Amino acid sequence: MKKKTVFILLFLFIIGISVTLITFRIKDFRNTQKIISEIENSYAEFVIATDSKILYQKVDNNYIKSGEIYPNTVLPLEEKAVTGKEDIYYQIKNTNYYIDYQNIKKADSYQEDHSFDHYVITNTIQTNPTNLYQDGQIMISLDQELEFDVLLKDNNQYYVQFLGDIYYIKDSYELKSKESVDTLKDISILNFSNDISNDKLTEVLAYLKENSYETISLIDFKRWVNGQVDLENNKVLLLSYKELDSEKSNIVNDYNDIINTNLDDISFSSGDTKVKVGDTKYYKYEIYSTTSIDRIKDMLNGIKEKVPSVSGVAVLNYHFFYDSSIGEACNESICLDVSNFRKQLDYLKNNGYKTLTMQEFNDWMDKKITLPEKSVLITIDDGAMGTSTINGNQLIPILEEYQMHATLFLITGWWDVHNYKSEYLEIHSHGDELHHNNYCRNGSCTYKGLLLSKDELKADLQISIDKIGSNLAFCYPFYAKNHTMVEALQETGFQLAFIGGNRKAKQTDDKYAVPRYIIYKNTSLESFIKMVG
Repeated sequence: MKKKTVFILLFLFIIGISVTLITFRIKDFRNTQKIISEIENSYAEFVIATDSKILYQKVDNNYIKSGEIYPNTVLPLEEKAVTGKEDIYYQIKNTNYYIDYQNIKKADSYQEDHSFDHYVITNTIQTNPTNLYQDGQIMISLDQELEFDVLLKDNNQYYVQFLGDIYYIKDSYELKSKESVDTLKDISILNFSNDISNDKLTEVLAYLKENSYETISLIDFKRWVNGQVDLENNKVLLLSYKELDSEKSNIVNDYNDIINTNLDDISFSSGDTKVKVGDTKYYKYEIYSTTSIDRIKDMLNGIKEKVPSVSGVAVLNYHFFYDSSIGEACNESICLDVSNFRKQLDYLKNNGYKTLTMQEFNDWMDKKITLPEKSVLITIDDGAMGTSTINGNQLIPILEEYQMHATLFLITGWWDVHNYKSEYLEIHSHGDELHHNNYCRNGSCTYKGLLLSKDELKADLQISIDKIGSNLAFCYPFYAKNHTMVEALQETGFQLAFIGGNRKAKQTDDKYAVPRYIIYKNTSLESFIKMVG
């Protein structure tokens, strides 16, 4: 009986131990599965640190602390199979660095920064210790001596790539130059006209591709011209001031090119020269539908256009502008519908005409410079209908759209100069209160300017000069002039004065009687072409 009791107790003990072991194993299994699940669930292609974390390197299957990662650091991870709860480390993609699975989460909508990939590396930087920054915050610190390729230099900040992202080093480490590398020294900037044809666009892009040219973005250009990055040769910057329509966008995409259209924060000037690193004025070559591939080739090689010097310049004289398509009307003969004005500017644009500034015209008259054969000076008299932001605003938006220069001779006593401001519209003098055609004095009635004394004329001119800020050019009201007016102009410092005349201006002309073609409402396009041709 006693032996039987002992046996039963032993059996129950064994059963209890077995149950305990099984329970423990079940709990351990469940705990292991939970940890494995947590490790697996922590994985994402890109993760972000939610707290400070240790950065490890793997040496002989041991994970050795190498540095620290701070919150909000984004890291790309290698995918791996988790087989046990000891698989707590994830490898950072394409590196020998690791992090554990804790305090990380999926990085939402993260995109790798590839904007530095195509820069030429000409400098390296060696660090010890290493602090890597983003947006003014330390993101990674390492107690190691490391050497980085410098992607971009921005004052004392050196941008480098590490662990799949871009950081900058701002400590005072010495740059080391790499062996001599052939880099881009100057670049051609090609600007497509607003009405460039699909065929011409295709022809130009095909030529660039055949000759191994690569197009760059505006941000690449800014970094390069400021000396922050280096680029390989055979780069070109393409511009368009007009957004590309769907057909042109498809053409550009087919050639895998970039045409920059958002140019609000940078200014380009028309010219015939390439841009070098360090330049502060940026010249662009103009490409029209009529521009030949031979000329494109010259532009890319910095070869200036060989054009005969002009012997005469058509000075065009406009007055008022209206838009009949929105119900505007004007009964005077010197009014011009904007639809006809656009046709005239289209002709100038499509045929490669240069619209002159007043200073360029004056320098040409003084034989200081030569001009292309296709040069015109656009002038507008008075400042009335359609010429300012408060009286119809037809002129300025069209000049800015076409990027063409013009001069307004403003009656400063009638209109405020500040309503006419535009980089494409110069303001010069039409007198302050001289524009009266039935002025009477001492029994005579005629144009006011012809009846005033020289001192009275000089006083009026000086008021106009003070309001405009320039005494370069003057336009006689009603084209009427006499010797007294010329003397008043000369003594107040004016260098040019314009009349009518309906012929081209020549360098042999009297600079105080420069002729102009008057544009009327009924001036046909054929007549216009003869004027400028």
